[in-house]
Amino acid sequence: MVDYCCAPGCQNSRGKTKTKGKSFYRIPKDPERRNKWIAAIKRARGVLNKTERWEPTSNGFRLCSDHFISGAKSENPLSPDYIPSIFEHTSTAEKKRRNMLLDTFSRRQKAKRQRRAQPEKSSAAPVHWPVTSL
Repeated sequence: MVDYCCAPGCQNSRGKTKTKGKSFYRIPKDPERRNKWIAAIKRARGVLNKTERWEPTSNGFRLCSDHFISGAKSENPLSPDYIPSIFEHTSTAEKKRRNMLLDTFSRRQKAKRQRRAQPEKSSAAPVHWPVTSL
């Protein structure tokens, strides 16, 4: 089965030579996250029903890695890549803002990892200062 990206205007599909290295993600089953993905995709139901919300009918719908800031989806709800955000309808200013959000998120995650890796200093240990004579 060939996977095609379901984002409006995206021509990526698994198996094309120009899309090698791209990942294709299923639309989540979790209702809350699923609704956020569908809202972000902003795909019309059809040519005649442009105001009606699109709802994927099967599990065959995929979204390619081009629609995530870092190029991959995240399972962390705090990450900007938890919900896809890069589409044809996304303005350049919004893309820049999303990149800044991803940078901030990445720096915070790195700082958390560094704090966890450092051994905790015991505050109960006495501090010995060198004695000097005047």
